[in-house]
Amino acid sequence: MSTPSFEELDVIILTEAIPEYGLHAGDMGTIVLVYGDHEAYEVEFIDSAGYTVAVTTVQPSGIRHGREGEVPHMRTLERHHPDFPPTAGRSTT
Repeated sequence: MSTPSFEELDVIILTEAIPEYGLHAGDMGTIVLVYGDHEAYEVEFIDSAGYTVAVTTVQPSGIRHGREGEVPHMRTLERHHPDFPPTAGRSTT
């Protein structure tokens, strides 16, 4: 079985958690950079307001494409990474 190929701007689904960013298997992200010959991917994760909550490198084995019939759902991010505090990029006025 061949490994699926992913391209920049593909929406992906995590297949394993990334605890340091508070991300769970099943969370959706967008590939923003493909490393080499698809050895790894830089993926951005956003909240429902469009603010970045994580940008991290993932291996091909840690992501998959979405499947027909799947419905995304929302959850509260339990833990914010210090690089992406809850108020990052938001107006405080």
